Order: sequence, then C-alpha cells, then structure tokens
Amino acid sequence: MPDQSRREAVLAAAVEVLGTGGARALTHRAVDRAAGVAEGTTSNHFRTRRALVAGVLNYISRAEAAPLDELIPPAGLSVEELVELSAQRVEFLLGPGRTLTIARHALFLEAALDPSLRPDLVAESEPWWRLGTDLLARLGVPDPEQRSRWLFAYVDGLLADQLARPTSSFDARAALRAGLTGLLS
Repeated sequence: MPDQSRREAVLAAAVEVLGTGGARALTHRAVDRAAGVAEGTTSNHFRTRRALVAGVLNYISRAEAAPLDELIPPAGLSVEELVELSAQRVEFLLGPGRTLTIARHALFLEAALDPSLRPDLVAESEPWWRLGTDLLARLGVPDPEQRSRWLFAYVDGLLADQLARPTSSFDARAALRAGLTGLLS
C-alpha cells in the first residue's frame, strides 16, 4: 500500500475509533488495530496524539466537505433553499456521516478541555464559517459573519441533541426553518 494510501487508511480508522469509542479510545495502538496495519504505523505518520488529532480534524473536514460541493447552489438562494440545503446536511451528518459527526463532536469536547487543540479546530471550522457567511450574505442577512457562527452552533446543537437523545419525530426542516427565521430577523 502506498504511503499516502496508508496514511488515509490510518485517518479513516482513527475516525472510526473516535466515532465508536470516543476521545479516550483514540490511541495509536487502537488505530493500528482498526486500520489492520502493523503496530507502529500510526505513530510513523503521526508521532504524537496531538498530531493524530490534527490529522483527524483535517480528514473529517475533507470528508464532510465532499458531499457539500454537490449541494451548494451556484447563484441566487432563497430562505427555503437554505433550509433544504441545511436539512440535507443534517440528514447526511445523522445518517451516512454519523461516525464523522460523532468523531467531530468528540474532538469538540476534547478541545474544550485541551486549549492546545483549539487552533486546529478553529482552522478547520473557518472554511465552513466563510461558506455560511457567503450563503447568509446572499440572503441579505445583517452581520452574516457573526450569524454564520450562530448558524453552525445551532446546527451542531441539533446534531448533538439527535445523537445523544434521538427522537423519531425529529424534523430537520422544521427545526432549521425556525432557527433561520431567528437569524434573519
């Protein structure tokens, strides 16, 4: 397996470890086992746990961005289109992207306890905040930069709630419509 492919396999396995076992489960040895590679492979690519966490944050950001490119409208945007776009993201993140979402949220909690992780988390968040700023500016929302952060905080709150306390009656579109209505006022 080429070195870059092995590195990506290690990162995918690290996301699986995080998304199924939480931050405490993320060790070099656990990732080696999950990736099915020789012991020490993860350490060869990521010498420290902090380097591994930074690699995982970047991997998650790239993995979550891939399906997003297909959803962004090229021009004009209505509030209802933004609700639909956001609902599709939430459904992806709670469905096929569930393990990525849990892994990302595990790293949020770890960064809350370890300030040294925050710069990497902020760096991976900034492209998303810029995207939100662009979408909200298209709608004429005042202070779109600040409100983009609020929008992502709101969506992350919805995700955390549905991951920890799922309800069969959860309606992403209704929840997002209510949140966006508040942001637009």
